[in-house]
Amino acid sequence: MTTNILEFQLLTADRTGSIWPELEALSADQAWMAWGRDSYLKELPRKWDVSRSARLDGHLVGYCLGSVRGGMLWIHRFVVSDQARGRGVGAAILGEMIRVAERAELNGLILKTPLENTGAVNFYTTHGFRQICHKNKYLTLIKNFNRELVVGIHQPNYLPWLGYFYKMAISNVFIFLDDAEFPKGSYVNRNKIAINGESKWLTVPTGRSYQAAIMDSSPSGDDWVAKHLRSMESSYKRSPYFSRYFDEIAKLLVEKSTCNFADLNIALIEYVASQIGIDCVCLRSSQMNITGKSDARLADLITSVGGGTYVSGGGGANYQSEETFAKKNIQLVYTNFVPEAYPQKNSTEFIPGLGVFDALFNIGADQIGEMFKALGGRRSG
Repeated sequence: MTTNILEFQLLTADRTGSIWPELEALSADQAWMAWGRDSYLKELPRKWDVSRSARLDGHLVGYCLGSVRGGMLWIHRFVVSDQARGRGVGAAILGEMIRVAERAELNGLILKTPLENTGAVNFYTTHGFRQICHKNKYLTLIKNFNRELVVGIHQPNYLPWLGYFYKMAISNVFIFLDDAEFPKGSYVNRNKIAINGESKWLTVPTGRSYQAAIMDSSPSGDDWVAKHLRSMESSYKRSPYFSRYFDEIAKLLVEKSTCNFADLNIALIEYVASQIGIDCVCLRSSQMNITGKSDARLADLITSVGGGTYVSGGGGANYQSEETFAKKNIQLVYTNFVPEAYPQKNSTEFIPGLGVFDALFNIGADQIGEMFKALGGRRSG
């Protein structure tokens, strides 16, 4: 068909709300794609700036709902009517989405699709997308416009400090190294809070030898949850933002207490990141089919998502090889994060290096986000 007669329209919230039954009807032959009105109207970053519908001779033939995350245009729903499939309409809509992303100075497109949806997988790979992640029968595919993505990588720690979240904030893509060997004496199962004006450990018991991967290691029992929650409540119940976040944190700890450390820690990290407004694309190394060891594997993980810059914590300078990354044309940079002192309700003098909940309860997520913005940092898109 001649695709240049397609008319593209911006899908605003109002327009989507008025025509969503028409949008839904386009995928009526695909029962697994069934959506309701709330799904169509769910608010996402810049969704109503980047979503488009396509009409041919006044008839709706396709649409794409997207948002912006990590400097990428994330495709949430891409539909072409059954009558228009195989006639170039899908390629034309995808071309329009690429133009939308380029005009917005984004770094590319990213999406998830069921592994069994071979037609979609073939369509996207034919149009320059690469498979980067495989999770729960879904593939994540990416199409990069350049190699300027900033990538952060770290083991999923328990209640990590502010510097961890700053690294996420300045990354386009953040990879949880969840298949690394569980490191003894690390922050994977412990971190610090302020108790009576002193820095004290909160430790999740492991009850095992340190040989398995983080994703294969689980807490010993669940008695520790009540102890940790009591410690948090006792230490922070008078802090200004305690009541805003504590109930959700308690719920997560209870729900994830019997999960492996990767699932437990990532759930907590992603909750805090969402409150701060961090929007990087998060992936897990265990789902990326990248083998190897040490820096060589990190470099391959970065390259696999189209990264050109690897952002590392300051401690990485003691053991990482710049040469390994340079061979892959990856620039290695260090955050050297130093948090500004903030009021701590239960301490007369500022205690640095505590887990993120200390800042969350004392100054709130918005101020943490402002702190990160003031520090600046590299990020593309």
